[in-house]
Amino acid sequence: MVRAFGCYFSREWFLALWAVLCSVSAASALPLETFKTPLSIECKEGQRECSGVMREVDSLGGHTGVSIVKGLEGEVSLRVAKVGGGFKLKSQGVVDLSVSLSWDGDSNPEMLSGSGLNCFDLTRQGAYAFIFSSVSAATECKDRDLPSQCPSFSIHSRVYDSRDPTGQRFSASAIVRGAGLGSDLVIPFSNFTRPGPRGKGSFTCAGAVTISLRFSGLKELDLAL
Repeated sequence: MVRAFGCYFSREWFLALWAVLCSVSAASALPLETFKTPLSIECKEGQRECSGVMREVDSLGGHTGVSIVKGLEGEVSLRVAKVGGGFKLKSQGVVDLSVSLSWDGDSNPEMLSGSGLNCFDLTRQGAYAFIFSSVSAATECKDRDLPSQCPSFSIHSRVYDSRDPTGQRFSASAIVRGAGLGSDLVIPFSNFTRPGPRGKGSFTCAGAVTISLRFSGLKELDLAL
């Protein structure tokens, strides 16, 4: 049993990545992505951007786009297991790395449709947060003279308004966490205080959702969710 902000849910595969909407009143969790669909992405030396998509009827909008952005040096591998689910990301020799997840009802992870979810209500049943369960990261710093713990990583999220097809109306959140985080990662809706160029997005009429994990100052990373 996993508890997060008064919500309880159980799964056989605790290491699977869950981005969920957590409902206080109903004590339930609605998955944005269960990561049951196998996926493999290899971002080799000399490649800056790599991407893939998971198609799953239970995912928000039926698709989850996954994008990796890095420097020319180093390699990154991303795996979603076929058996039991799970999400694992490994990088070697990559100093700066960004991994983004997107939900917009579109099968193209490289292009975001700001109105693709057709006014989806993220607050249904009293939902108040996105939650990633059992997040853990083993890291090695590029600069060995730094303290034992590598620099923190940041989580950047956006909720786009479905009524603005330009994608310039959204609400954004930025959170910083320690690289060795070993628990659930909670992104409250109340933290989405930054507006887009054309104003704030709507949680009751969402057109797209993006969540990005950004790392810097690393030599190696082993991320499990």
